[in-house]
Amino acid sequence: MQDSIKLAQLSDGYRYNSDSLLLADFVLEMGIKNQVLEVGSGCGIIGILLKKFVSNLDLSLLDIQQENIELIHRNLKQNNIQAGVLHEDFRNFQNDKKFDFIVCNPPFYR
Repeated sequence: MQDSIKLAQLSDGYRYNSDSLLLADFVLEMGIKNQVLEVGSGCGIIGILLKKFVSNLDLSLLDIQQENIELIHRNLKQNNIQAGVLHEDFRNFQNDKKFDFIVCNPPFYR
């Protein structure tokens, strides 16, 4: 896998920041393996970082917004990363798949 990642993100609204990087690092320190679900993925930053460092992850990225789903697909392709992409509301999410980790970095506002 390549040494760096390239990510497109929206010019307006939520944009990833150092919190996303810190969360990815924290999850990596937990010793993730196998199935990981990122909820509210945005552009896919956290999942893509996790997959970069643990290439055998079975990664699923979930987001409710169509424009984020399009960004996720673009970022996965640009970084040559395979992952499942789910376009739905997590409140209605039903899946038979079991996940070892579910990670989320929800936006917060003042």
